[in-house]
Amino acid sequence: MTDYTQLALDSIQRQFGYTNISALMMEKAKIYDTYADVSAIFGQEIMNFDTCIPEALDYFWGLLFKITRNFTIDGVSYHLTDDQFREVIKIRAFGTTWDGTISTINLFLKNLFKDRGRVYMVDALNMSTLIFAFDFELADWERALFPQILPRPAGVGSEIEFQKIEQKYFGFGSYNQIVPSPITVGFGTYEGDPMGEGRFATYNDIIGGINGE
Repeated sequence: MTDYTQLALDSIQRQFGYTNISALMMEKAKIYDTYADVSAIFGQEIMNFDTCIPEALDYFWGLLFKITRNFTIDGVSYHLTDDQFREVIKIRAFGTTWDGTISTINLFLKNLFKDRGRVYMVDALNMSTLIFAFDFELADWERALFPQILPRPAGVGSEIEFQKIEQKYFGFGSYNQIVPSPITVGFGTYEGDPMGEGRFATYNDIIGGINGE
């Protein structure tokens, strides 16, 4: 499970470079905690994305990540609720500390959307696009905003796809990820024809596996 408090601290540290502001804030909280339970309140109302007050979302995290709950895309205006804005803040916070690996982002997405369904980032292997495959429906605001805020390397675009993610194909499940892979599923003849129930998988297929299933 993602430690959002640590993720918050990492995001602040990255934003402020060598000022070590996150460590300074926590040291101050320890001093306050000697006299009152201020550090617990600070962590709950400011640093925890799940429990922080609306003002912290708007005037701390929103300002930190340069994003607002009110935005307009393609002439359509949106206003996010607290829970919706928390989702956006979590995505932006993760993006500031992401190590660029497929396994890491897919573990993050699994945790973020655990109550709604499955979603995976897939490398299209064309050096220009990352595919985010969802097996559940997104809200209108998510469809509009996700192509802009989902983490990706500089200069790389993103696409949103909706499809039922099947478990019946062979794949790599150790990192809860799906990958495009030019492998053969089942057995084939010398001429390359599938035998029996087998079939061939190509780069156009999404090969799935979760925890080795």
